[in-house]
Amino acid sequence: MPRYALLSDIHANIEALQAVLADVEKRNVDEILVLGDIIGYGPDPKECWEKVCEVANVMLIGNHEQEIVAADDDYTGGDVKAMLKWTEQQLQNSSSWTEFIAPITVENYPEYALKIYNGKTFVHAAAHSPTKQYIWPGYEGFYIIYNDQLDSRLLEFMSAFTTQHGFFGHTHVPTVLTYYRNKLIFDIEGTWNKEMTFIGPNTIFFVPQGKMRIEDLADKHAYINPGSVGQPRDGDPRAAYAIYDDTSIEFIRVVYDFTKTQEKVSQLPVSEGIKKRTIDRLAKGK
Repeated sequence: MPRYALLSDIHANIEALQAVLADVEKRNVDEILVLGDIIGYGPDPKECWEKVCEVANVMLIGNHEQEIVAADDDYTGGDVKAMLKWTEQQLQNSSSWTEFIAPITVENYPEYALKIYNGKTFVHAAAHSPTKQYIWPGYEGFYIIYNDQLDSRLLEFMSAFTTQHGFFGHTHVPTVLTYYRNKLIFDIEGTWNKEMTFIGPNTIFFVPQGKMRIEDLADKHAYINPGSVGQPRDGDPRAAYAIYDDTSIEFIRVVYDFTKTQEKVSQLPVSEGIKKRTIDRLAKGK
């Protein structure tokens, strides 16, 4: 069976991308699939875009690519918009960027953010909203009080997928979303993120912590986020990606020198606020 390396939310972080690809090379992977947001936030959009075009068997756009080629003025705030304007300028001389985005319009961009491939769904965000909707239970403080409502929300997310297995990004947090009846696939003796993990009467939104392998997926519905390569937000600053082989998913974390990326961010021609938030997130992973 093929082994896929799943990468998402690189966010123009070439140091993290290079570290992940070096790790992928050691792991006997057949194909690399990239789930969007290759650009945005980070200092090396052109380098990341062109590298992904070189190595990816499948690549999707995310909300950051969409906002350059098919902008939604109601969706993007001022700081992010300023960063995307600078990003667009860096990409102007990239032939691979120009060629890829040429057919994308305001009307058809969802087609470039979701792909059914080898019987599985690959999407940047949610199946019913491919670049915008976060697959997330909601604020962790509500997990007990609004358990039934959040459980219903996750059921809706799963029902929008038309395949048994699906893969998404956008939240920057590694995840396995599945039905509660599949609870035995999770090793409770292992390390997992107990703050972010949600358990409802019908669903489990499971967030691993660090490296973890989850098996016995072949006959189960499972919707998986590999985490973020370039800007993790689960409290772990290491670059995140995953390897999938039809029956299992292995979450992997890779150390890289984020101080190099921070230094580049500090020199960007954007507001001090967005630079500080990005620099802090690179160090803290949240």
